[in-house]
Amino acid sequence: MKQVVSLLSILCVGYTAFAQTSKDPILLKVEGQEVRLSEFEAVYNKNNSNAQSIDPKSKSEYLDLYINFKLKVAEAEALGMDTSRKFINELAGYRKQLAEPYLTDQQVTDDLIKEAYDRSKSDVNAFHILVQVDENANPKDTLAALKKIQNLRRKINDPATDFEKIAKTASEDPSAATNGGDLGYFSAFQMVYPFESAAFNTGLGSVSDPIRTRFGYHIIYVKDKRPARGEIRAAHIMVKVENADDQEEVNLAEKKTNELYQQLSEGADFENLAKEFSDDKGSARDGGELPWFGTGRMVPAFENAAFSLENDGDFSKPIRSRFGWHIIKRLEVRKTPEFDAIKEELKKKVTRDGRGKKSKSSFYAKVKKEYNFQINQKNLMAVAKIIDKDYYERKWTAREKAKGMRKPIFTLEDTKYLPEKKTITQADFAVYVEQNRKFQRIPETDPMIIVDQLFDGYVKQILTTFEDKRLEKKYPKFGALMKEYHDGILLFDLMDQKVWSKAVKDTTGLKAYYEANKTQHVWPDRLDAIVFNCGDKKLAKKTYKKAKKMMKTNTYNEDSLLAFINSESQLNLKIEEEKFEKGLNGYVDGLDWNSTGFTKIKSDNDKFRFAYVRGFLPTQPKKLSEAKGLYISAYQDYLEEEWLQSLNGKYKVEVFREVLQ
Repeated sequence: MKQVVSLLSILCVGYTAFAQTSKDPILLKVEGQEVRLSEFEAVYNKNNSNAQSIDPKSKSEYLDLYINFKLKVAEAEALGMDTSRKFINELAGYRKQLAEPYLTDQQVTDDLIKEAYDRSKSDVNAFHILVQVDENANPKDTLAALKKIQNLRRKINDPATDFEKIAKTASEDPSAATNGGDLGYFSAFQMVYPFESAAFNTGLGSVSDPIRTRFGYHIIYVKDKRPARGEIRAAHIMVKVENADDQEEVNLAEKKTNELYQQLSEGADFENLAKEFSDDKGSARDGGELPWFGTGRMVPAFENAAFSLENDGDFSKPIRSRFGWHIIKRLEVRKTPEFDAIKEELKKKVTRDGRGKKSKSSFYAKVKKEYNFQINQKNLMAVAKIIDKDYYERKWTAREKAKGMRKPIFTLEDTKYLPEKKTITQADFAVYVEQNRKFQRIPETDPMIIVDQLFDGYVKQILTTFEDKRLEKKYPKFGALMKEYHDGILLFDLMDQKVWSKAVKDTTGLKAYYEANKTQHVWPDRLDAIVFNCGDKKLAKKTYKKAKKMMKTNTYNEDSLLAFINSESQLNLKIEEEKFEKGLNGYVDGLDWNSTGFTKIKSDNDKFRFAYVRGFLPTQPKKLSEAKGLYISAYQDYLEEEWLQSLNGKYKVEVFREVLQ
């Protein structure tokens, strides 16, 4: 590597004198490109959550990794990868996501997150009556809908008796005719935000004032409020049904589940039965235990059965879901998690939910003030005058109708970050009007309504673009983050070319690497065997006799043997066939590993077992096909090391390690 390490007393006296007085000295140069100490420390601290306790040696070691990273980025830029359309589009996509928090009012967002958390601790049972009206309806239709919902509200004297009757006959929600407007229980994020707010803010037994949503006007009757269910930790035994249309399979699964339920009722251990018989292999190894879940995370039949269990340790009767049959055991319940535990999850929901409009509105107001937003109402109204019948017939063009209309309708000015005065003219807005013909099907719409609604969206678009352009300058942390993504994407693409995909595609090189390093991954001593687990001694003898006959005549088939033995009960016989390693199966560990053929029947924890041993497999290297993923990973490390050596010889690196002190 063409690396020049700065020596305090010999090579860089002038530089170090400067570094001692500089707040952000140069730490290294890669082919002349400077990397400041602040950039390195930001990345270092981000990757070391307890960075303050890391000693300088560790930081120095991390610097070596960072140099390798910068060498790879330099190579990617030298290859022009940062100018490719693919890279530009990918970086732009990430930037759009990362910029979102900066294009809202974060304080308002934080308030909405806290509000959502508080609401998530309760469930509301509400009824509603709906009068439909389009979001963009004209004032006449909007007023008519409002008067109708107000009249319906006046008819409700006793909500407990009147509301449901009126909902069935007058509500424009199609389902109300049968359910009387009953929405059941719901919590935060399950209804549109204005509706949710009205439901949570209306007193128990009361009817809300009319509220507007995108569906129209509603009145809401709050019948009940209760604490949220919280979350439950449960275990289950599942008997899978592959084909729900196969009644024979369904019946067989139900029969097996009932047999398991009977054993549990007689005192059998739930965990052991789950490990042995549950078809949910992901949870079976843990005795059927599932992660914590709350409302909406499981299919309704499963969820309701789980939450209906009254005490820890209780188990349900067999219940059916679309996956098959289940027996559920309650292990533990807890109330709504602490705020900090679910804050990030709530934040994502808030930004996707309609309530996010509140933080957007506050953001637009702040941007208008910061950049001295000035509007010329007279010039704006002139645009309404050029909207004629051609607009509704899709013949209207901004070029023709707004020709010569160059007067400003609003201005923005930045004097701090990227100095600029932006002027939006009548013609600019006319182009937007042409591109957003939302009202072409309703020719009676007043042109002023069109201008008002489209202008609001247009201003928001310009404000967002204006602010977005300045984010890197305005927020240094955002600029640093975008630098990370820029370099990270380049690194990923180049690593894929030089290392990851190459290791997978270079089969000849991989085979050669395997032959030279085949002792890296070996199988320990193993026993190739079939273990037969039987419910009682009589079944064990019957199974032994049948299995021995099948082996002798070379007709052994696991499915056939299971069908023969389990004709009356699915619990009679379980078969395990594999190459067993020492320490993974106590029964197999106790067998004579030097013998082959059938073993004697042995009683073991109320079970009767015997095995058919095919043979002992001594320690041996794994075939490439058996450990391909491991060898590909090792080969990738080998390729990367070789590649780094070539980069070290290609690019000049200057390192000033003393600034780390």
